[in-house]
Amino acid sequence: MADEIDAIAKAKEFACAASTPEEVLQQLKMWEGWGRYHSSIALGPDQEILLPVREEPDPDTVGFAYPLPPLEFNLRNSRKYPPPTEEAAFREMFKLLHYVCREKLFTRNYVLSVIYDWVNSNRRDSPIWQRGFLTAGGAQKLIEFWHEEGADQELDDEYSVRYWVLALIGRMMGTLQESRTHLIKEGLVSLILEVRSQWHVSHARAASCYNSCEIQGASSSALLALAQRLSLDQLRSLRLDILNESGKLPERLVNQLLSSLGDALAAAKKALPLPLEDLSVVLASFSNSVTPLRPSSAALAALLRGLASLRLRRLELSYLPLTRKAIHQEVESGTQQTLLSVLTSLNCLKELTLTHNGMYGEVAKELVEAVRDLPHLQVLDLSRNRIANKEFKEIAETLGSYLFASDCAIKGNGSHLGAQSDTAAVSEGKVLK
Repeated sequence: MADEIDAIAKAKEFACAASTPEEVLQQLKMWEGWGRYHSSIALGPDQEILLPVREEPDPDTVGFAYPLPPLEFNLRNSRKYPPPTEEAAFREMFKLLHYVCREKLFTRNYVLSVIYDWVNSNRRDSPIWQRGFLTAGGAQKLIEFWHEEGADQELDDEYSVRYWVLALIGRMMGTLQESRTHLIKEGLVSLILEVRSQWHVSHARAASCYNSCEIQGASSSALLALAQRLSLDQLRSLRLDILNESGKLPERLVNQLLSSLGDALAAAKKALPLPLEDLSVVLASFSNSVTPLRPSSAALAALLRGLASLRLRRLELSYLPLTRKAIHQEVESGTQQTLLSVLTSLNCLKELTLTHNGMYGEVAKELVEAVRDLPHLQVLDLSRNRIANKEFKEIAETLGSYLFASDCAIKGNGSHLGAQSDTAAVSEGKVLK
């Protein structure tokens, strides 16, 4: 009994001095992954060992240096499931890089994705796979793959070869000092710098030559980098369209995109009046976790701060969930600035498109009341929402305009959404006054 009490006391003392839950669990010969789910280890009635507070690193800050996961629970028996040997790791990597790729048994994209899965596996096995990759000449192969013709093309909904090259470089540099030293020595940092310079050149061309910029689905890192570097002092048209990335982008990245866009707009407005006249934001319909995409309140607030009082002529917000809570949420606590008040401040607006927003009739009525007095508004498109026909009739009567039953869009011609000819209205669908 005394020995048991002494052992518990020592374990508690070690836990107090440890910096991470994994250290304590490893000392107690328990699975390290329990630290993700438990804050203490129960020993019996009124007896427990408190684990150190787990600090989750911010993926936006650490990037590819996000800690590797622990070994899977079902593989924790190292005698039954031993780690790969250094020789086996080398043989597998050599076979993929120098035989499978040369004989074109599989595409470069697939081979690199397999290697990435091994490198990203777990804390026990990843260093072994990384050493095998580098020993097999993987660093030089990455440079070779990068410069091949068509390396930046995405075929059959697969990520490009360059995407996987950058992912491997980032993950290896971020998780193992030995790999970081080797890759820097081999000159792979130049590939990262090349991508950064391409982003700057692409954006400069769009802003200065065409006075417009269109950001469409691409790799997630490229989307975010471009959104964060927008220079709006010359742009008249800006379109952010990531609908084709549905099911690929994590929700946190979409939040970053909206926040970056809103912050860029807000910062540019303070310096000088913006020439921006056309702004379109089309989000993905669902995230990579196959759940409907719902931007955070902070991201939506940042976007609204950027939109307020702009001299826009056309605004599109598609696939942005618009619930009653969302339209009444204050941009900043105590300011009483909401989505409704922001839309009311857009005095130059001629066309407003709010489609695929999951909007119900009551929410649509409140939006219509907010924008009905905008002096130049000619087109209000609320199609592809959850608005009943009866409610559409009421909205149309409120505006004194026509309702097209075919696409459920409210349209007008002239100030205050005035009436247009019956012939034009009938050509697009059934007219309801």
